[in-house]
Amino acid sequence: MMAAVAFLVSIATGWLVVDTLLRPVSLRPRWAARVLTIALGAGIGAGATSVLYFLVRSAGLAGRGLLFAADLMLFLAGGAVWLVFRDTARPVESPEKPGFRWNAALAGALTVGFLLVVLAFLSNTEARIHGDWDAWSTWNVRAKFLAADGEEWRNAWSPLLAKTHPDYPLLLPGFVARAWRYGGKETPPAVPAAAAFLFFAGTFAVLVSGFAVLRSTSLGLLAGCILLASTGFLSQGTSQYADVPMGFYILGTVVLLSLTHEAAECRANVLALAGATASLAAWTKNEGLLFLACSVAGICIAQPRSRRVRTTARLLAWFIFGSLPGLLVTLWFKLALAPNVNPLTKQSVFEAMSRLAEADRYFTIARALLSELLMLGDPWTHPLLLLAILAATLRFIPEPERRGYPLVAEVTLALLVAGSAGAYLTTPSRLSISLGRIFAQVWPAAILLVLAALRPPEATTTTT
Repeated sequence: MMAAVAFLVSIATGWLVVDTLLRPVSLRPRWAARVLTIALGAGIGAGATSVLYFLVRSAGLAGRGLLFAADLMLFLAGGAVWLVFRDTARPVESPEKPGFRWNAALAGALTVGFLLVVLAFLSNTEARIHGDWDAWSTWNVRAKFLAADGEEWRNAWSPLLAKTHPDYPLLLPGFVARAWRYGGKETPPAVPAAAAFLFFAGTFAVLVSGFAVLRSTSLGLLAGCILLASTGFLSQGTSQYADVPMGFYILGTVVLLSLTHEAAECRANVLALAGATASLAAWTKNEGLLFLACSVAGICIAQPRSRRVRTTARLLAWFIFGSLPGLLVTLWFKLALAPNVNPLTKQSVFEAMSRLAEADRYFTIARALLSELLMLGDPWTHPLLLLAILAATLRFIPEPERRGYPLVAEVTLALLVAGSAGAYLTTPSRLSISLGRIFAQVWPAAILLVLAALRPPEATTTTT
């Protein structure tokens, strides 16, 4: 029961932050704006309370009462800011976007499909309540340490755990440990499973609602259908790994970066929120720091030449400002606390560059990529097949009409994929390709960017 309270406090706190920052932005349709605010709020709240829990424990304040007080102060601070800006930040009204006559049928099919996936999620979770291998050997065991009394909680990054990545950031273990501390000394396995579902459902909600806000309801619903057809992604949902949470923060950042083109009058708010989601990706997994750096590079590269350097610097400053809480605690953990056990970062530059000449690495990665693409879905409902059918049916938008709004997100995601490939090519470890996890991280955002290049169904039916 108390663990549920911990979840609700996190979600409510995150919603206050997101609603305050997005309130001045005119988002349509309204249902999508509400869903997007709640879904982003759930993820940001989970990350913020995880950071706060880590800071409270680092200060030596382990009591439940002090934890409640810290969470309450964060919630009240968010509530006070929300009340101040509730009336003063009124969005400029914009007309509702034209609808597609089959939207109700699409919504019904998507709802049924999502409910079936939820039932499968519950069934798989019941069969594997502790998750897959890395869940109970890496993430959940570290959560148990973080929830322990005394100084035992520092064992979460003990060098003795060298084979299970003690240098991994602590967003997911911290969020789970905090919920366990709310409930006392018990550590029920239902809590990590509930956290996995929160990020799984949140990813689905951000994709559908975010795309509906950016483009149209019909494309948002179709994006959700594509994700439900991605059985390779769905199987990662019950694993209780940190890759789906990582994918949530990548997707949230991509949606927000794309939204900056539409929210010119409130770009600072949206960029600060995008910085927050990107920094929480860094607090989730090691590659999150790479994603944060790629986001910064994407903002700089995607700016039009006509925009002055000062304007670009101001936009970048807002993004970095929003990223500071998550980024600073991540850097503190990585540089001052966690042992450097990652072979990739311990090697010299010469050693890393020498591996780029090994041709077999390229073939191994290419084979793994092809295999993972094939396993991404069932043959007759494979998401790549569905995307190809949609591309042939809806047709691509001519470049002049795209207005360049997803460019910053496209550059960011492309840099992330390139960086991940570089890490595989230069790692001194045995080349074990875990592309299934990489797909869980980037696939929802990739669906959004592919569909962003297509005409919405209502435009196609109007012109034919």
